[in-house]
Amino acid sequence: MNEDILKGKWRQFKGGIQEKWGEFTDDELDQINGEREQFLGKLQEKYGYGRDKAEKELNSYLDSVSHNTNGTHNGNGQNGASMNEDVLKGKWRQFKGNIQERWGELTNDELDQIDGEREQMIGKLQEKYGYSREKAQTEYDDFVHTMAGKVR
Repeated sequence: MNEDILKGKWRQFKGGIQEKWGEFTDDELDQINGEREQFLGKLQEKYGYGRDKAEKELNSYLDSVSHNTNGTHNGNGQNGASMNEDVLKGKWRQFKGNIQERWGELTNDELDQIDGEREQMIGKLQEKYGYSREKAQTEYDDFVHTMAGKVR
C-alpha cells in the first residue's frame, strides 16, 4: 500500500523528502516521480545505505506521512480526505478500464489528462454527464471507495 501512496502523493511528498534527505535535487526527484525502486536506489547511492536500511527509512517516512494524512487533514488542505484517493491515484493506469466501464463517455486521452486528480475527474463528470458538483463528488467518492477495497 505504501507504494501506491508514494506514487499518488509524490508532488506533495517532494518537499518533505528534501527536508528529510537534503541531498536530493529537484531534478532527481522529478526523474524518480514516485517510483519506489528508483527512490530506494537513489537513497542507497546518495547515503550509502544498504537495501534493507533504505527500505526501512522509506517505510518509516511513508508511515509517518500516512498517519498525518489518515486523519482530518491530508496535507493538501482537504480535510477529512481518505487514503483511498491516494491509492487510486497511485494505481490510476490499472483502474482506467474500470473507470471507462463506469463512465463510458470518458476517453483515454481525457483519463490520461486527469491522471488520478480528484478535482479534474469531478469536473469532467460534470462536463460529460451534466452532473451537479455534489452528484459528481458522490459518484466519484463511491467509485474510489469501491476501488480501494479491491486493492486491500
